[in-house]
Amino acid sequence: MPNHGAAVAARLNGDDYQHLIAWREALNLLRPRTGVAIVRVEDEDALSVDDVTVQYESGCGRPNQYFQIKYHVDHRQAYSSDAMLEKRTANASSLLQKFWRTYLAMAQRSADTFELTLISNWSWDVEDKFAAVIDGQDGSIKEDFLLASAGSDLGKIRERWRLHLGATEEQFAAFVGVMRVRHGYHCWQELRDGVADRMENLGLQFDEAALLTAVGIVRAWIQHGPSDIDAGVMRTLVASHRLDLPDSAERATLVVLNTISSPRLEVEPDYALDWCDRFEGEPGRRGRMLLDAAEWNSRLLPELYALEAKIKSETTVRLVRARGAARLAPWLAFGFTFSEVAGYTVEVAQRVAGGRTEHWRSDAPASGDFYVDPHLQLGAEALIDGPSDTVAVAVGVTDSIRDDVIRDLRAHSRASALLLLAPRDGASSAAIRHAGDATALAAQVKRHTRIAVRETGAKRVLLYYCGPLSGACFIGHRMNAVAQQIVLMEDIQPGYVPTFVLR
Repeated sequence: MPNHGAAVAARLNGDDYQHLIAWREALNLLRPRTGVAIVRVEDEDALSVDDVTVQYESGCGRPNQYFQIKYHVDHRQAYSSDAMLEKRTANASSLLQKFWRTYLAMAQRSADTFELTLISNWSWDVEDKFAAVIDGQDGSIKEDFLLASAGSDLGKIRERWRLHLGATEEQFAAFVGVMRVRHGYHCWQELRDGVADRMENLGLQFDEAALLTAVGIVRAWIQHGPSDIDAGVMRTLVASHRLDLPDSAERATLVVLNTISSPRLEVEPDYALDWCDRFEGEPGRRGRMLLDAAEWNSRLLPELYALEAKIKSETTVRLVRARGAARLAPWLAFGFTFSEVAGYTVEVAQRVAGGRTEHWRSDAPASGDFYVDPHLQLGAEALIDGPSDTVAVAVGVTDSIRDDVIRDLRAHSRASALLLLAPRDGASSAAIRHAGDATALAAQVKRHTRIAVRETGAKRVLLYYCGPLSGACFIGHRMNAVAQQIVLMEDIQPGYVPTFVLR
């Protein structure tokens, strides 16, 4: 006999998955800077791409969003270019035809730009050539799909799709231009955690009870309305369901810093610095060498300082949740900018053993059993001959960088003394076990650096670091009143280059 209970549970999970996405988008109504004007659920005007729609304020420069959400209880199958053409019955429409029908209607009746997005936790079949033209950054379809020769695998998929829709080449190109595919989307738990984070960042309750309340609110919208959810509706619902956090609750602001790539986050940031296009390299491999080396201090550092000033002027929040994909020198500069002495607490997302991500805070109590051993070498001992007012500090947490740093100092005559710092139990990928170790590392790096500056009379510190991003951010967070100038050195593999100059 069929398992009706399992079928009902799967349907409810799918409904709640859609409801959480709808609630996540509706939360942006409480953030004026996003430009969201109206959110709809089961939008009749959107035809087949109707699960969640987001309309933006006129003139904000963002396309309206139409989402079709497909949740699956397991991963026994995957999407493919063939699956997009499949029909359940002879008279049914394929998924591609549903998107096409919505595109034609939207293009005819609306002058606003828009995007049609398929969201699913299913992946895309890696054996399908179409997978290579789904852009990993925003889910758009790369131009390669339209430019592929007719006889190529991609060209054959393109022609099969076009004939399936009965579209001209010009119509099909315009349709592909607004189509988005977010495959392999968050599992249910990841989505739930992301929505909870967004609620917390907005000063709302974010526990399990609050999430169940949110799902219930969206379900009520579908059943009873209103059809148009705007900021006024959201504020009323938050108040009537007592979703606001109490005044005593800790508030936070979410800041994203990217130099390597620009991953899409489940929680839209309050503030962001995206420097990826300033760096050399392919997407996902950038972040070491600037296209213009002068920009470290002529553009990037002023932008970082301006961001801190903006946050300080716009909010009283001093807990900064830092996220993004950046190299170590930018994280050191970020921590220095949002410093402990200025009253900030910084939280970072740190990858730990097993591939998990933990949130580590700079105010975590320092571990009592984590020690950094210092070894100060003067010029003659290290065989380096650089400016007498400069000391190099090499912090090797995950690996020893002694030889690499000495090689760099000798090649460029950068310093007259070298302070080597390493965990007492040895450098390794497991040297930093938790947030307490990272805060202990930061405190001890500062203390030993100040001692070295005092003993050598240095006015300038060159800081070399090899370790987790949490250590970089927390060290920067603590490094006030150490020297007149701190120069952050970035490993460009091979060798090092000076980057930010902090004062």
